[in-house]
Amino acid sequence: MSAFLSGFTLRYLGGFHPTSAEVLIRQLKLAEPVQVAPELVTRLFELTDGHPYFLQLLGKRLFENGRLRWPTEGDLLDIGDQAVKAGMFDQNLAVLSELERVAVRRVSEAGRVSTDALAELVSPVVLDGLTALGFLRRVDDAYAIGNEFLARWLVETQPWDRPSTVSDASALIVYEQSQWEPVLAAVRQNQIALAEMEGILDAIRCVLSAWQREGLPEPDAQTRATLAKIETAVTAEGGPQHKLEATIPLLHCSHLR
Repeated sequence: MSAFLSGFTLRYLGGFHPTSAEVLIRQLKLAEPVQVAPELVTRLFELTDGHPYFLQLLGKRLFENGRLRWPTEGDLLDIGDQAVKAGMFDQNLAVLSELERVAVRRVSEAGRVSTDALAELVSPVVLDGLTALGFLRRVDDAYAIGNEFLARWLVETQPWDRPSTVSDASALIVYEQSQWEPVLAAVRQNQIALAEMEGILDAIRCVLSAWQREGLPEPDAQTRATLAKIETAVTAEGGPQHKLEATIPLLHCSHLR
């Protein structure tokens, strides 16, 4: 690994929260904010899922005399063309592994797929990652394509045979590591010693790497008993702040060494 990447952590640059998206749409930090009907704010968020690039393209195109007008079909087509010419969709698709593409393709072809149905294809951590990256978004108990412009491009282009630059194994490793960072952030604000937690995470990384190489073993009686103790410890009053704190005994099981 390059020394220039050492010590850096992956951070997803996902869509804005609705409140932050509205601040951008209305330009609330200006002396004279942009006038936008509440219904239009909602519509722009629906089209973009809070994606800052598309929000700004829409804002620039729809701005007239201090306010935003409603988008037309022509507006949406032109903004999609801008994204295509910039290579945005092609570049993003190239860094999806084949496993990730299975999920995105299924949703693209169906329009909306239930969480349970997608869980049969890929793990929850992959779905969380694809959502954070803006390829998918949650709609009630289902998934849809992240934004209107990406959804249209996938249907029109059918790019599924284009080569991927990322393997399934490397994608899973990145997703797993990304799950640990919020835990570390929470640890910094709670009573678990940071050094202790980082040591636990290192051990878990080794376990995950072994599982990815050799497959997840069937839990033996000792492991099942340990898992039961973890659940009891976590749910008990005054128990550990985080499940990872309670998993220390699990790391000492013989088959995890």
